Amino acid sequence: MTFRWSYLLVPILAVYLTWPAPPLPDAALSHMRRGNYFWFKCSESGESHRIFYIDTPGDSPSARTLVLLHGFPIGSIDWNLMLPGLRKMFSRIIVPEQLGFGFSDKPAFYRYTMDGQAQIFESLLEHLGVTSVHILSHDTGALVGFQMVKRFNARHSSLGEKNPLRLLSSTAINGPLFLRLDNQLALQYVIHLPVVGYVLTYVGFEGLYRFNLRPMFGNDVDESVKQLGYAVLRYKDGHLAQSRIFHYMKERELYEDGWAAALQDTHIPVSYIFGPADWFHLSTGFEHYKLKVPRSHSAVLAEHIGHTPLWEDPSAAVNAYREFLVSENLIP
Repeated sequence: MTFRWSYLLVPILAVYLTWPAPPLPDAALSHMRRGNYFWFKCSESGESHRIFYIDTPGDSPSARTLVLLHGFPIGSIDWNLMLPGLRKMFSRIIVPEQLGFGFSDKPAFYRYTMDGQAQIFESLLEHLGVTSVHILSHDTGALVGFQMVKRFNARHSSLGEKNPLRLLSSTAINGPLFLRLDNQLALQYVIHLPVVGYVLTYVGFEGLYRFNLRPMFGNDVDESVKQLGYAVLRYKDGHLAQSRIFHYMKERELYEDGWAAALQDTHIPVSYIFGPADWFHLSTGFEHYKLKVPRSHSAVLAEHIGHTPLWEDPSAAVNAYREFLVSENLIP
């Protein structure tokens, strides 16, 4: 009887698909212990999900609250290296985690949208008794921030709006506003396709993940950060939600002009901090942002800093943000 190697495919695939997620590193476990959970009920589906957040006091005596909106792919832990510098400027800092990321719930078949994430954060801030806030965002978190500005503008022009939340400023760090002017990985185009995207996220592995993250992190970022990112991504089977989360690519195509208009039309100070070595969000996109939102303050970091200043040079990012706040008389 001739042995067929194809007989091995089923057990090999079964082992692969049930291979356990890597354990969370100590840094992730320590971060998780610092946080709390907020239950959010989706008005569209009626489902309730747990949202992870950290609410930490700052060192400033003035009553200024900052909310930090993380991007892809890790989560709220991205802000840890910037927190010491940010605490000096604010009396309270809230670091929420988007649904589908980090230690928040990660429903695989949820309809993820930027407006939905904005609603979650607004509900969290209301739950915490916050009525005025500054926004500092990074990467896809900037899209949530842009949507919060758009929603704030609509509230400001509507006398019947009951939401009391006031935005005092909004700053994006390497935010992906103009899709047509950015570089994209092939994975980003494929992963949000029906069926194909879900299968890809299911059979994805750490090597593929780290390969696709190479353009995201600069050369000065340690490999342990990518290992941390993959472990956090796999936590609560978060990899299975990625095809739905990547729906934001379509949203960028549909809403980029509306977000730019919201930033230009709003009465609050806005700014953009740019790491020019970013492989994804190119200088052409940054220059286009300045044309579309001429009222925005802008800052360019050192030429070697790329997509993730939060990890590559957190001190430079903090200093650029401080300069913006001072220039707008938002801090002394």
